[in-house]
Amino acid sequence: DIIKTGNFTNPTVRVSLYKKQVLSAYNQDYSLVDLSNYTTTKLNKITDNIYELPNKLELKNMLGGYKFVFELYDGTTKIGTIEKKFIVR
Repeated sequence: DIIKTGNFTNPTVRVSLYKKQVLSAYNQDYSLVDLSNYTTTKLNKITDNIYELPNKLELKNMLGGYKFVFELYDGTTKIGTIEKKFIVR
């Protein structure tokens, strides 16, 4: 766990959800959506459509192509970003 083993003073992971506009290998356009509409998990909002990553995230009402964007912060300093794309059929 990077937050526990890293040399950070105030680490947090932020998460946002993007939905693919057209489910096609040729179109890689995504739109930011509100993750709270796709989960039963209570979320702590940081800014519009960006939340603190909870310990457990249960998803609902998903169909199509999506990507999660995870951002590691130490206080207000952004350390790094990871994107994970997936399809729900």
